[in-house]
Amino acid sequence: MSDFGALKDMAAHLRSQPQKKVEEVPLGELPDYATVILAALDDALIMIGRSGTQVFHDTMKQVYGYDRIDVAEKPGEYMSALKALLDSSSDMIEGYILREVYKTRNIRAGSIQDAIHMLKTAGRSEDPPSQ
Repeated sequence: MSDFGALKDMAAHLRSQPQKKVEEVPLGELPDYATVILAALDDALIMIGRSGTQVFHDTMKQVYGYDRIDVAEKPGEYMSALKALLDSSSDMIEGYILREVYKTRNIRAGSIQDAIHMLKTAGRSEDPPSQ
């Protein structure tokens, strides 16, 4: 069975369970690096649809304890959980996120962790000097 087939089965199971809604932090309230990474993750998850995306976030929270923001705040741990959940499909999602970072910020990185480090560094270099 494909990883997305497994995700669909999980979605059907979780829909039959009482759910706690995952708290969404509006992108405008986040640091720039987190906004870039979360927007790319959201775009990458479009392939599993709106309900699949919610199920994905709910599962990451319920099974692994990670909120959506953790992809930017705890990228190594989040990506390990993503790999455990989706196996090889996690590589496609990470690749998509890295391509989006390159496309939107011209930052080429080999991992989400590297991309976040470079985004943070680029953000600091753009800040005006304090007086």
